[in-house]
Amino acid sequence: MYNDIRKYVEQAFLYDFNLVIEEFQFYQQITPKMQTDLIQNTRVFKEFERSFNHFFEECERGFTNELIINMYCRIYTPGKTVISYKSNVKEMYFIR
Repeated sequence: MYNDIRKYVEQAFLYDFNLVIEEFQFYQQITPKMQTDLIQNTRVFKEFERSFNHFFEECERGFTNELIINMYCRIYTPGKTVISYKSNVKEMYFIR
């Protein structure tokens, strides 16, 4: 049962990192070191951070944690326009 729950939660995080702060109140209550441990040692977050290491390597650890934990995942079909040329944007995209 534990493994089923863990797998379900891990799959949910693949599509919406923001679930950590929306659904689990504990994130804001744990220490910054524990927040960092969660981000750096959870497979889903670790793989994402590694994919964009060139962006995160110069960032302060707390900023990186907050940015990752507040992200929403969107899946677009290949060839779909995500941001139109010369459009005003209100969001930042990490495209993989």
